[in-house]
Amino acid sequence: MSLLGNPSVLFLDEPTTGLDPEGTRELMELVRALSVEEHRTILISSHQLYQVQQVCDRVGTFVKGKLIACGPIGELGRQLEENCPQSAEVMASPAGEELIGLLRGLDGVTEVEKGRDALIVRSERDIRPAIAKAAVDGGFRLEHLRKLGGDLDEIYIRYFEKAGESNGSDDALKRGRKRFGRRGA
Repeated sequence: MSLLGNPSVLFLDEPTTGLDPEGTRELMELVRALSVEEHRTILISSHQLYQVQQVCDRVGTFVKGKLIACGPIGELGRQLEENCPQSAEVMASPAGEELIGLLRGLDGVTEVEKGRDALIVRSERDIRPAIAKAAVDGGFRLEHLRKLGGDLDEIYIRYFEKAGESNGSDDALKRGRKRFGRRGA
């Protein structure tokens, strides 16, 4: 493959806009190949965070035109987790009020809510080991347990909310929370 002028740095602005799923997949494979195999630096500006997460090893998050976070995705997630509430998705059977009561009784749990197919456990810290032990010891069959919030979408939302809080009242942030059902509206 060749690029006109053989640039070492490529700038791509919303590169998948208008592409069908197959075209998007092919473009993301090309971006990955250019980065890994040809050692090119590729800067992508995009709102398609899932796609960005698939091909980028570092991200920068901008809010109101200001860079508020930059680094590897995993590191940005870990920075947000320090002294922050955690959420876990739990599926166990038999599901029901007994399981909900068991989870609510765990140290550090602040809320248990019913999701579409699973329970969402909110806590002061990561308590997944305690959830697993309590479920199994309580006679439940643990089918699924995963931490929520490690993807780039959640990282962006949290940084966006932090930026809004530090800048005082933000009408756009409030409208977004109300429109999309985010807490704190």
